[in-house]
Amino acid sequence: MMRTAAVALLCLLPASAQMLTSQNDNTRTSANLRETMLKPSNVNSKQFGKVFSCRLTATSTRSRYICPAWTFRGKAAITCYTWPQSTIAFTPTTPKRSPTNRSGRQFSSIPTPGSTTVPAKDTYCPFIRPEIGITPTPVIDALKELPCAGLLLANGQVYLTWGSSCDVQPYHGWVMAYDAHTLRQTAVFNTSPTSVESGIWMSDNAPAADEQCNVYLATGNGHFDPGRNFGDSILKLALNPHGFTVRDSFTPEDQERLNARDLGIGSGGPLLTPNGLLLAGGKNGVLYVLDRQHMSKPLQMFRFGGGIYAAPAYWNGHVYLLASDDYLSDFTVTAQGLSAKPVVTGRERFGNPAQLPRYPPAERATASSG
Repeated sequence: MMRTAAVALLCLLPASAQMLTSQNDNTRTSANLRETMLKPSNVNSKQFGKVFSCRLTATSTRSRYICPAWTFRGKAAITCYTWPQSTIAFTPTTPKRSPTNRSGRQFSSIPTPGSTTVPAKDTYCPFIRPEIGITPTPVIDALKELPCAGLLLANGQVYLTWGSSCDVQPYHGWVMAYDAHTLRQTAVFNTSPTSVESGIWMSDNAPAADEQCNVYLATGNGHFDPGRNFGDSILKLALNPHGFTVRDSFTPEDQERLNARDLGIGSGGPLLTPNGLLLAGGKNGVLYVLDRQHMSKPLQMFRFGGGIYAAPAYWNGHVYLLASDDYLSDFTVTAQGLSAKPVVTGRERFGNPAQLPRYPPAERATASSG
């Protein structure tokens, strides 16, 4: 059985710290505005580093969460979710700097005694093995559909999205809304109602929501028909008493080529900046900068050395992005979008060196207009 480890870092989180959703907030900035202990003076080799590691008994691909109201042995617990349908709570109580195995409390999420998770062989998927459990667990067409992105809680609704467990046909992209108090299903949206695919992947990121509770997400490979099938598109959805409405969308001009070459733009997740921008990118290595009020034509496009498999991060007027086969890039946010090229570029490149572009960091990731 595959195993993974949960790792905790110094400084130890204060009692008020919490991590309750993917990337910390619904705009997916990845900025923790409740953090008060970390600062340049203590983020150093002596005071910042690994506190302990916890070996799990099975694979976990979800983000870890910390909620002060959920305690184990009187301490706020780091909560992990694993494929064998178990929830494990760990408490970071040790002050030691060296890795230390910690035991946690484990809860089974299998509702019926004797029932099991879905064996990987039943889904014809070689990537998820030996079983499929909390990813979270699919509830429709369990052999083909799989919730890949994180969940969104906004305006009293919980939003779940689906892609496929392994690109095994047929499957669709789905968005479903549930009342957060009653768990009653309130709306369903299919991204490819007269076609297939257009799954919602977003690499463990989650749909974003703005102040008006519009929901933003990106889809992967699939057929595109304006207003009906939304392959390789970024969508702005609104929930109303009659269901979901597509309020706006963006689809690249070369969508047909992207679809044919498996270069879908749904591999990264959306980021909403305070000045009304939407940023998202995909396997084609392009970061799209959109005006959330007029999404059909991008303000800017930035091309990176490899694919984008995460949402950008925002902090204090800067946007940070790390694409594969490239360097960490820091852009400033301007009235028109982002700075034409990174104001700071990392010195270490990540990914397969054999596939790296041959031009230096200062010349890469330069903007082009939409």
